[in-house]
Amino acid sequence: MIEIIVGSILAVVVWVLLACLCQYFLKKKKNTSEPTLLTQLRTHIIIDATDSARRSMSSESTDSSHFVSHLEKIPINVLIDATNNFNNNMILGKGGFAVVFKCYLNGELVAVKKFNSATMGTEQVKEFSFEIDVIGKLSHHNLVKLLGYCIHNTKRYLVYEYISAGTLREHLQPSGHTPLTWAQRIKISLDVAHGIDYLHGLTQQKFIHRDLNPSNILLDQDLRAKVSDFGLVRTIEDKSSTSKPTGIFGYLAPEYVSMYNPHCSRYLHT
Repeated sequence: MIEIIVGSILAVVVWVLLACLCQYFLKKKKNTSEPTLLTQLRTHIIIDATDSARRSMSSESTDSSHFVSHLEKIPINVLIDATNNFNNNMILGKGGFAVVFKCYLNGELVAVKKFNSATMGTEQVKEFSFEIDVIGKLSHHNLVKLLGYCIHNTKRYLVYEYISAGTLREHLQPSGHTPLTWAQRIKISLDVAHGIDYLHGLTQQKFIHRDLNPSNILLDQDLRAKVSDFGLVRTIEDKSSTSKPTGIFGYLAPEYVSMYNPHCSRYLHT
């Protein structure tokens, strides 16, 4: 009787072991034939990064230098005619210091940024001049291109290429836009990284954006990203001191904030 019981237990154990082995080999075969989501994601990142790098090299090889000026001084009457005297129906958006209008110049759709002269202090005038003198000379497909400017009495205007799909912030928040897929989010992240990498080290001078956030990332009709709003950009060589960190608090690097207030950085780390 004991022999029968022992034999039955051994048979069950052997059967379980065989079943586990079969399941293991079947799962291993399936994994080798079908890549996991993580593998697909990594492959997508590598392919997209390679493609973006090729496009970057191709676009930059056609330029004689990274610093290619695209700026044009535009008469005020041209901007008035193009915007129908800055008609409210042509407003794209408003900010604390400026209003942006959409219009056509020389048959090209552009965005005209009209600064509020009443709120422009010495610092804002300095930022405007910096953007004309420096940022207007940069050329990269992941940076919004500055096309021209206008200074009329105390009023100031900047003309940019028009980016049709709005800001990244609008696509991330609940709105009328279709939610971004993970593949689109990866491409947008890579585009922004390429643009910032260009600012940080691929130009004759090195720049720090200091105000990178979803509102300053624009998307074109193919949902490819371009970094915009360069008013707070500074060169790395600029040693001018300020009494507080510049930018939106939630997007500041902790090590940058800690330079001004060591106690604040711990809140950014948590």
